[in-house]
Amino acid sequence: MTAPVPNPDPVPPSWGEPLTEQDYSTLSSSWITREIADAAMLRRVDACEGREVVGQKGNRDCAGVLIPYYWPGQPHAYTYRLRRHSRLEARERRQAEARQEVLRATAELNRLYLPPGIAPGELQDVAIPLAIAEGEKKALALSRLARYENGSSSIHSCCHSRSFGVGEA
Repeated sequence: MTAPVPNPDPVPPSWGEPLTEQDYSTLSSSWITREIADAAMLRRVDACEGREVVGQKGNRDCAGVLIPYYWPGQPHAYTYRLRRHSRLEARERRQAEARQEVLRATAELNRLYLPPGIAPGELQDVAIPLAIAEGEKKALALSRLARYENGSSSIHSCCHSRSFGVGEA
């Protein structure tokens, strides 16, 4: 039996800045703690940085929360999603429902999002329960539930993020 491969500390994205208190409050309403958000390396980006991350041109408002995707055992994110924050009034929201709230780079394919704390060897362990969620926020909230239920630091949830952002928590 081989020794477990250590999970290197993830390198934070070079874009953006730490989340704001309002971001933490919003995430908290989705059952995502400050600790989970920080472990996931979520970052606040302005409109210009957001456009750069997802390759958008023009003046589209791409300010929001940057969600890096890390593969267990790898210190650098291999892709990003951007959760935009709309400041629209309620009646304007109804007209804008078709707009994307979660953006990805134009040529980027759908990816599997794994919350922080999963060791590389856990991906091969069929004895570990697995929960699949649609959306990064749901996966992060499930990771909290996994910790709560199991009393463990291991996280047993993942998410398949759809490129058009449907089903976000």
